[in-house]
Amino acid sequence: MLRKMKLIFLFSILAMLGSSSYAKKSKHMPVRYLNKIYGQIHQNASRFSRVVSTFECGQPFKVASGDDRGFTKVIYASYEGFILTNHLSKSRPKDCWQDEYRKYFDFMNLGISEMHHWGRLQDLFLEGEVMP
Repeated sequence: MLRKMKLIFLFSILAMLGSSSYAKKSKHMPVRYLNKIYGQIHQNASRFSRVVSTFECGQPFKVASGDDRGFTKVIYASYEGFILTNHLSKSRPKDCWQDEYRKYFDFMNLGISEMHHWGRLQDLFLEGEVMP
């Protein structure tokens, strides 16, 4: 009888620990959407850091942490890194070129290399600044 009680107690403790770790892992993360034609997740919070992956307009990302020098730490599937904060919006953009001109983009048949270069250009383009 005592052995059964020990086993039940042990399993209940394990069940509580498992559910609390699950609750920590599944905490709610806000979602942001890419609002540029192509965007890239970087390894570090810098325009010049290594690119982890390239994404199209409207792609949803989970926000891991807030603004860090103009970058937001995001998660998408197994990818984790930094993306420019001004390339993200709270709602899915309605004017994504890939959605509006799907046949044109299908006809262009862009490969990952071209998408990477367009995303790189978008990252390095400075908006709203005038250099003297």
